[in-house]
Amino acid sequence: MEALAQLEQACHAFLQAQSQEQRSAAEATLMSFRTMSRPVAMCQHILQHSSLPYAQLFVLTTLREGLGREWAELSQPQRDAMQQQLLDMLMRAHGLEPYVCGAVLQLLAVHAKHDALNPTGNDGATKAIMRQAQQLVHSPDVARKPLAAQLLLALVHEFGAPTGGVASGGLSWASHARARTRFQLYHLLDVFRLGLHQLESLSHACAAFASPGVPSLNAEQLEWLRQTLLLLTTTLSWDFDGLAEAMSVQGSADGEARPGLNATVVRPPHDDSGWKQLLSGHGLAACVMGLAEALSQSQSEGAHEVRQLLIQLASVSPRIFNGGQAHAEYIQLLLQAAAHLLGSDGCQRQAAEFVDGATMLQRLVCSGGLEVLLLLSADHFAALLQLLQHATVASLHASLTRDANGDTPVQAEAYDVLMESWVSILTGMREARRTDVAHVKDAVLQLEMAAWRVYEASAQAKLQAAARLAAALASDEIVDEGEEDDTDEERHNALAVLGRARLSEAVALLAGAVDERAARLRAFCEHAITSASSGSAHGTGDAGLEALLEELDLLVQFVAHLAADKSEGADCPAPPVEIASHASARPEDQPAHVLLERIVQLLQLQLHALLAAPHPSASPLAAALSPALGLRLLWSLRRFTCTYLMPDEASASVLSPPLLQLWGRDTPGGQALLSLSVEAAIRYLERWSSEPELTLESASLLADLARLRSPRPGPAMLLASLPSWGRLLCLPPRSVQPRAERLLSEACCRAATSLPDSSQRQTALRDVCTPLLERLRALLGAQSLAQPNAIHEARAVCSCLRGLVCATSPLSASLLLEMVGWCLPALASMLEVYAPAQEQNSLPATIPLHRDGSHRYL
Repeated sequence: MEALAQLEQACHAFLQAQSQEQRSAAEATLMSFRTMSRPVAMCQHILQHSSLPYAQLFVLTTLREGLGREWAELSQPQRDAMQQQLLDMLMRAHGLEPYVCGAVLQLLAVHAKHDALNPTGNDGATKAIMRQAQQLVHSPDVARKPLAAQLLLALVHEFGAPTGGVASGGLSWASHARARTRFQLYHLLDVFRLGLHQLESLSHACAAFASPGVPSLNAEQLEWLRQTLLLLTTTLSWDFDGLAEAMSVQGSADGEARPGLNATVVRPPHDDSGWKQLLSGHGLAACVMGLAEALSQSQSEGAHEVRQLLIQLASVSPRIFNGGQAHAEYIQLLLQAAAHLLGSDGCQRQAAEFVDGATMLQRLVCSGGLEVLLLLSADHFAALLQLLQHATVASLHASLTRDANGDTPVQAEAYDVLMESWVSILTGMREARRTDVAHVKDAVLQLEMAAWRVYEASAQAKLQAAARLAAALASDEIVDEGEEDDTDEERHNALAVLGRARLSEAVALLAGAVDERAARLRAFCEHAITSASSGSAHGTGDAGLEALLEELDLLVQFVAHLAADKSEGADCPAPPVEIASHASARPEDQPAHVLLERIVQLLQLQLHALLAAPHPSASPLAAALSPALGLRLLWSLRRFTCTYLMPDEASASVLSPPLLQLWGRDTPGGQALLSLSVEAAIRYLERWSSEPELTLESASLLADLARLRSPRPGPAMLLASLPSWGRLLCLPPRSVQPRAERLLSEACCRAATSLPDSSQRQTALRDVCTPLLERLRALLGAQSLAQPNAIHEARAVCSCLRGLVCATSPLSASLLLEMVGWCLPALASMLEVYAPAQEQNSLPATIPLHRDGSHRYL
């Protein structure tokens, strides 16, 4: 009783503290209570006699943390008494604060988990909680019924997604895994059945109040419904497939697996007849669909929860069903609910309903796959494609618009979800194209046409948005910075999958759009040159020109993504199957060639404008120049060359002979593409060195060309013989950033070491090394080191030299000795400057010559 008085007094003092000193004193008293070694008995006593909510919360937290320390010392009657005390306290939930009630529920679940780990293994605590939940369901007091679902939900949360350490009774993750396994095997299905029983009790009332003239559910009934829906949704998000991983000790970085909830696919064991009976039938889905319709017609309370349950039902794995036809019939049923949420009936839906409908549609498509979707009736398959097309276009327009506050509408969240649906369904189309079954061929044609319409609408909508963006920038309006690079890349990759469904139409669309805008840009350039020669003014600030450049930038993205996939690491991507297998009468009619020609003509236009004057800003074509467009052109050229330039002859001669004829090693097209790529990169390095992103992209292109097809014979062997290659060694020092300089050094090194003749190789390597060594000696002189940033520039040069030596095994002994002779005096000069200063503590203890702070270069 004395402890109770002190605790309540400290809680009052903490809540009413007027100064930091008062708060600290109260905290000290509370923490001394919380850190007691054996708090269980005292906490039980205080819970029985205290009515202060904050004190109750504090005691429940302390009891939860101390339960693990004292569990082994408690007898079974003491454990049962503790659980009963908590259940009795919960039965007075109408007199408890919500946060206290939540703490009681969590402590009950932790208590049940400790009990599940007992050697006897009878799970008495879990069974007692489930019995209490059954009694609450049949209670005449409606206000108590939500507690039934809350009790079961606390069990699912604690066993399925536990917290770690003392917050969950001090159990290790291995103990969590054992408890989770037992709960899944013996109790999870019963919990789900109890939730279904509650849902059935509520569904009749919901059907009644949906009728005209019948009053709606009261607040207690709505809360009971919400908690029941939440229980079923959470139970279906149980990670069944994570059972083996949870039992393993190799599931995480510290050697212990982390079981969890929130699985995106409902995958109960396929041999469990209980789960199969509940989920494969149409009764549960029909019941939830009826609830969704009733709630949407009356009030919004519970509507969100019922939509989340519909999403989980749409995520049921195919292994639950007896064959593909049964799964297709299940999809047909739930497709009606998705169509209702997406507003296919013409009625305006709320934004949250639209997003949930898109998610539901995505789960149906991805769980079934094209193989199951082709088993739908012709009408349902057509309705599915129409729904996908309508929802994708609507969400696309939402993602490209802003409201008065500059925010994106909520419907935009559905765009990425729906694009996943398209990619999933189109991935299985290649196998379906090989079939001769009439209805399958018709379905594939419908799918191709629907995908093409989405691609066409996306291209047009994005071009219009690019023009609006340019207009906003021209008028100095504040606009959004645009999509993140990774998100933008993913969205363009997904769109490319849709465009390749009807490749010829997509190529024609992009080629026509580029030709039309390139003609306008060429006309502007001609007019600018004519105006400059006659001395008349020309509109350099034309907003139409800004819009034109923005549209061209976007079109180059479309062209590059349609033509080639992104490379992963050092691997060169293979040409897309649709392009490699495309049948054409001449190699020049290949889609890849048509798309490359559009990139080349835009690149030549930019290079022509770049070379029109000694400096880009002094050119009469300065307004036609765009660093962003130049960057995009180099990026697209790099993506294209990594895929198509000088492919491996053994595989390309079988898989894509036309592409080998176009850009093979000994073909004029391959030589021309390599020469153009090198010339473009070097021109941008020479003329636009003030743009760091552009110079880095130029260096990346040259480095990728030097790495291409390595270690097999590739473009690297031909680089040193190109007329423009020698200009790389003549670039002035510090004209590019360090990272770009390292890439350029790597490109020069690889090109030199690829030369077949030994004497030519040593000469080329000496041409690469000598400028770097001279620059290093100049930088590390006693006077140069005193200049700002000298050590950082020297560090970049050292990095280039180190990479050159490591990657160049055929360096001659004379060249190695010459490098050592250059480096040692420079090193001595550096030590003379830095060593005395370090002794006097005028510099940091370590000279940051390497990224990890070590003296590795020394």
